[in-house]
Amino acid sequence: MEEELSVVSVSQNEYIPDDAIMMDNESYYSNSISNPSKIRRIQDKLNKLDKRYHKIRYAGNKNKGVKAFSVEYFSSSNVIGSCIREAISGNKTNHIVGSNDENLYFKIHFTTEGCGKSGFTAFYDSPEQYERHNRVALSREVKEKWVEKSRFNNVETTA
Repeated sequence: MEEELSVVSVSQNEYIPDDAIMMDNESYYSNSISNPSKIRRIQDKLNKLDKRYHKIRYAGNKNKGVKAFSVEYFSSSNVIGSCIREAISGNKTNHIVGSNDENLYFKIHFTTEGCGKSGFTAFYDSPEQYERHNRVALSREVKEKWVEKSRFNNVETTA
């Protein structure tokens, strides 16, 4: 028997049920699905409908004992004035592409194979969040440069 899903709009301060599968910041699918694999399949279908969703498979290295893995990303539009989207969750923020708001984030432009013709831009809260999500290590210099840049931007926006 196929389970019925219903789309529900979210208003401010509304309770969202535990079985909800978020579509975006404004709506979600809800029912009493309790099967985690079914929830994951539905979420995968929803993600594939999102043109700013990307899934990149990285090759492993048997000699180093590293298994192949996939990483899922949500990119932000490159259109100035659009909302910045969080790379991991896909949630839209109130911050604007093309403004000083970008300096609040650790911004990466992916240009690897599988990222489309022009690649995509992803916004992370910090270099450390990027490292954890992508299983990489950044140099101390890159992190320090970002801290200085974001510190300067925070002073500028609060003044």
